[in-house]
Amino acid sequence: MNCDEIKLNGEINFTRRHPCDEIDATLNNRQLLELDCVNQKEYHRFSLKKNSKALATSSNFILAFESPSTLILFDKKNPLRSIDTKGNKVWDICWSETIKIFLIAGKKLQIYDIIHDELVDTSIENPQNGSDIWSVTSYLHDVLLLDNDGFIKRYSCPSFKLKASWPEKVYLQENNDTGAAQIRLNNIGILAMSINQEDLHWRIDLFDVRMQRIHCGIPLTNNGTADLWDIPFISLNNNEWLVMDLRSMPQMLLLVDKNGKIQQQVERGGSNVALMGRTYLVLRDSTGLQLYKVSQES
Repeated sequence: MNCDEIKLNGEINFTRRHPCDEIDATLNNRQLLELDCVNQKEYHRFSLKKNSKALATSSNFILAFESPSTLILFDKKNPLRSIDTKGNKVWDICWSETIKIFLIAGKKLQIYDIIHDELVDTSIENPQNGSDIWSVTSYLHDVLLLDNDGFIKRYSCPSFKLKASWPEKVYLQENNDTGAAQIRLNNIGILAMSINQEDLHWRIDLFDVRMQRIHCGIPLTNNGTADLWDIPFISLNNNEWLVMDLRSMPQMLLLVDKNGKIQQQVERGGSNVALMGRTYLVLRDSTGLQLYKVSQES
């Protein structure tokens, strides 16, 4: 077991539960997500001034970035507070269920502790030749970062000691792929990556902890017109993925299984998607955030 001390800058302390508790709770509470919920009236709507894409959720909170340098924290009904990112333009956010913090990716990696309402700079800044951190994901005490030069680095959290690093030639297929846009670890530690092909189609591939490809996905965009360098997606249970296909015509929200096959799809535009526990689907578009109920609250 990684025995990193759960302490940052001598000020913030966290209580750690056993990692298996999180896995068991997730696997024992699997629930089919019905995408038709987005065709119903939203449960709640939050307006945002800027159409930035960065968004993440815990079971009880939503954290969204609003350009140029503000994070906004919501619960399911109200905006709670604004947080200054100290000039950090944010590209991606993820929630660490193990340590109970949000990880904020931009020019540098920051963490936001809800309990103490503190935004803390980590030691990770300008990770490779001054490039931005394009995507961040976390599982147990591992944090993976993808920068816009294509490097993926694995750190232990919260010490942020470097454990491994891979250039894009390790995970891209030669003469077929042009780059990766987003990385996501699921509830059993498998890494999913959205990869852009030479023919402009996107697919999601799966990798193990050594960055060995264990599954090559099928193309998700069927018209070959992917000119936007992004395809937001999140991990669900049992190697399923919820994908916002921004380049299809019309834009689609997709539920993709572990084999890369589309199980459900619904016409829906937006810039990002998240799940708030097992109760709410959160969509972000040019007007703000919309919450849709996917199940009854316990």
